[in-house]
Amino acid sequence: MIAYACLWTMNLDQRMLLLVLLMVSFQACFPSDVVTSARCPAYCICADTVIVCTCADAPSDHTTLDSFRGIEYIGKIFIHSCGKLVITSDTFAGLAVGHEISITNVSSLTVQSYAFRDMTKCPDQLTVRDSGLELLAENAFAGFRQAKHVWFRNVSIGRM
Repeated sequence: MIAYACLWTMNLDQRMLLLVLLMVSFQACFPSDVVTSARCPAYCICADTVIVCTCADAPSDHTTLDSFRGIEYIGKIFIHSCGKLVITSDTFAGLAVGHEISITNVSSLTVQSYAFRDMTKCPDQLTVRDSGLELLAENAFAGFRQAKHVWFRNVSIGRM
């Protein structure tokens, strides 16, 4: 019960870091189909079936999310704490995401056309939260299909 109460006193970044540390610490408990660091996009930490990306260590405030090519399956992707983030065409091409893509605390988010094109499996849930959606290009979500939930929470939208 004390551990549960402590979790709620942490901010989102601290909880995400704790999640990644736990995943990496206990990787022996996971299946052997591991995402290697060689295939892990820049500014991301890949641990088995979870990828956590943050712009906190990026050299500038403007970051373009690298393609996830070379990774076949991932359970969850968490992208958080960015000033300006661009998700380009085909960023998620060839990727199967089992459960969730979560984008949180991005001040200025741009999703270019066909960012989700050619995914082999779309996640059950897409969440954009506490962010500013500067540009949602035409056909940005082309190819994004069969999601159970798409959430935009506390998001300001610039242009569509």
